[in-house]
Amino acid sequence: MKATERYEAPIEQYDISLRDLLLSIWRRLWIVVLVAVVFVGVAVGFTLAQTSFYESKTMLLVAQKADEVPSSLGAQVEGLGEITVTMTEVVATRPVANGTIQQLGLSMSPDDLLDNVQVEQIPATQVIEVSYQDPDPARAQQIANTIGKVFSEQVAEVTGAEGIRIMTWEEAVVPESSGVRPIPFLKSLLLPRVLALIFNGLLGLMVGLMVGVGLALVLELLDDSWRSSEEAEEVAGAPVFGVVPPPEVQRGAR
Repeated sequence: MKATERYEAPIEQYDISLRDLLLSIWRRLWIVVLVAVVFVGVAVGFTLAQTSFYESKTMLLVAQKADEVPSSLGAQVEGLGEITVTMTEVVATRPVANGTIQQLGLSMSPDDLLDNVQVEQIPATQVIEVSYQDPDPARAQQIANTIGKVFSEQVAEVTGAEGIRIMTWEEAVVPESSGVRPIPFLKSLLLPRVLALIFNGLLGLMVGLMVGVGLALVLELLDDSWRSSEEAEEVAGAPVFGVVPPPEVQRGAR
């Protein structure tokens, strides 16, 4: 072999097996646990810090004035059904919100009030269900009933000549159950606080474990140290001829 030639060790592909990944995670298990605990704590703390809301509902009935004589019962029912669909869309609007705020002297904007209003038509009926959520259960009842009253008055002013009226079929009552919010990310689900804590805690645990495992693997990839002679041989592609013990072992052997 010429003096100018250099020996190059064969370079082998360094494959990471499932066992290597599990060992990497195990070596940094404390990071995974710490990140998971932090995420669970943040999720639970955020849930507990949220204001609990109470919900009160009132039921409105779309009817026809008594002095109006329908041509047929079928036509009346069909017509009221179509009108009820329109009325359902009109309840949660700014004119109704402004009238409610003025009557009760509330210190909030129409948008703030409408954010806590939910309106739904009971299928195949002329009944509209109006619900309001508020941290104060008594105020939730008061606002729900006032929304129904204001809406009925405004409809009478606009459509009174057509013989349509809105009646309060069932008034809202003060809710006795626990608050329906905070809602864990899914606004359509009205979960009690305990379920919200469990949901958000489990969600925080899953996200924390994923982030912790990812962080442990990233640190493993950034760590270029060799922990054994076998790993050095695998990475370098050359045999190990000797191992130098740590200084403390050398001092102990003297």
